[in-house]
Amino acid sequence: MNKTSVYLRVRDRPRNDGNSSVYFSITVNGLVDKLNLEIYWPEKLVDKAANNLKPRNKADKVCNNNNLMIGKEIGKFNEILVIHRLSSNILSIDQCIKGKL
Repeated sequence: MNKTSVYLRVRDRPRNDGNSSVYFSITVNGLVDKLNLEIYWPEKLVDKAANNLKPRNKADKVCNNNNLMIGKEIGKFNEILVIHRLSSNILSIDQCIKGKL
């Protein structure tokens, strides 16, 4: 049985504009890797527990679009897990990343 998880994380060091890089931390059987989402967001507006971003203002459409993309990527990860679980194959971290999580 594979022990897997995917969490939304934010880089500690912000860019000059105050935004930090947002990425997934993927764990498979104790091995950890990062998948950069190419999203830059204020660190204080990243909800790590809910795996989504908080809006910068009331009508923040960019936040909604980014959250849809994050949800889509988590869905891809879950699909990879289901395929490997049903085929009784052992999942590796490389397969998650190469599967274009």
